[in-house]
Amino acid sequence: MSPFVFGIFCLFVLFLIVCGICGYRRRWVGFASIIVSSWTINFTWMALAAGVEPLSGNALTAQGALALYGFCGFATGWMISRIIRKLRETAVEP
Repeated sequence: MSPFVFGIFCLFVLFLIVCGICGYRRRWVGFASIIVSSWTINFTWMALAAGVEPLSGNALTAQGALALYGFCGFATGWMISRIIRKLRETAVEP
């Protein structure tokens, strides 16, 4: 794996972690800003490094997939926060 692809992969993992944290804390504005900044980075990478036209079908599909991955990360964080909150509410006091 080339260092460039490894760097892109690391950015994607960081993106998913931040979306999960926003979901855990229920921060919609933070989530929206992460999605918009990720779209910008993805458009820039595709246009400059990959040579893809920004409004081609492949580029728009990639942007949709990025939004879907981000939403799934957000939803996962939100579900984890709900589970933890319910477990804390039903905990038996010693």
